[in-house]
Amino acid sequence: MIKLKDFLSDDEKNEYILDDFDNPDGWHWKQVDHLMDMGFKMSGNTRLKLDDKKHYDDILNVEIYKQKPSKDYVMILNGRKYVFKSFVDMMNKINDFGTVE
Repeated sequence: MIKLKDFLSDDEKNEYILDDFDNPDGWHWKQVDHLMDMGFKMSGNTRLKLDDKKHYDDILNVEIYKQKPSKDYVMILNGRKYVFKSFVDMMNKINDFGTVE
């Protein structure tokens, strides 16, 4: 018999835990510390979240996690998903959002 939970995925099992710094493929404490300095807060064991910051009269909702097994950094910005191969690439995109042309 097939159950509804068979169709639902547990995303956290495909995400690296934030405070498991002994895992060589997981998060580095400097990365987590840098994001927390930017105003992100832990959301569960695997994600960092920045909620309801006003930016040009818009509400900005950002959620970041590191995906297994690809080791990609994933940023969900107001419902739109961005995938980055490195932490530096993700930070460059965040900096691009902050620049005014």
